[in-house]
Amino acid sequence: MRSRTLLNLVLAATVLGLALVVHFRPGREKPPPPPPLTPLAPHDITAIAIERPGHPAITLAKTHGRWRITAPLQARANQLRVDGVEAAAAAGSLAHYSAARLNLKGVDLDPPKARLRLNQETIKFGGTDPINQWRYVQIGDTVHLINDTVYPFLTMGPTGFVDLTLLPEETRILSLRLPALHLRRNANGDWTLDPPQPKVTADQIQALVNRWHDAQALDVQRYHAGKSLGEIVVHLQGRKTPVRFILQETDPELVLARPAQGLSYHLDGALSKHLLALPPSNTPTVPKASGNAGGNRPAVPHQPHRE
Repeated sequence: MRSRTLLNLVLAATVLGLALVVHFRPGREKPPPPPPLTPLAPHDITAIAIERPGHPAITLAKTHGRWRITAPLQARANQLRVDGVEAAAAAGSLAHYSAARLNLKGVDLDPPKARLRLNQETIKFGGTDPINQWRYVQIGDTVHLINDTVYPFLTMGPTGFVDLTLLPEETRILSLRLPALHLRRNANGDWTLDPPQPKVTADQIQALVNRWHDAQALDVQRYHAGKSLGEIVVHLQGRKTPVRFILQETDPELVLARPAQGLSYHLDGALSKHLLALPPSNTPTVPKASGNAGGNRPAVPHQPHRE
């Protein structure tokens, strides 16, 4: 029995060794990465346009390193989703063909399902191949197949590209007027409350301010006029125009609307008590990250909604 067991172990080790040799293929060089679709580097892109049949064109522009949506609405852009679109420039061409030799209608490139313009480079997006689910794209007279990671971003509506944060990054709140409370920072940097609350500590005030700096929505939608539970006005350092919100709902979700922008920010309803009132006196102050006046904002996992 011992000999048979030992023989089985030797055979198993041999089979495993052969499998590893086949898998790793020692001495064989890895194939080079596929060539990129365009010579553009993502950091060189300053203008983006997305066109889809039956939908308004979406345009974005980068100024001083920050992206903004310029049409069909105007708002700060969600950097992560812009990154997903910019990735088209460096997407690897897994295969390529002459457009003249393909049935462009058969691969949904005539007409295309979407057009993406990165600076002056236009990429047409078609359907997917039935075997690998790679996406057909066309640049000039050449059709390429690429991994299908960019097209889902192109199917988002304009609000899908709006930054989820309520306030711009690297800003300092000078005044925060809530429906039942008004905080002001005086010339010495100290906070005053209206109505006065002598028992409120500096930590309570700073915790509320930090929460506003860090708050971000789960979703941004088009604004629809409705009931108003009050107005929220935030004055920021270095900005003449305050940020104004209309409080529309607090439960089951917190809805803060910006009618001037045509947008409404939808947050978890549990945040109502954290953003609309001072925290309890035993609440520790949330430390801010260095280099960011508002603290680092963690990314909120959220599936982009499509239009």
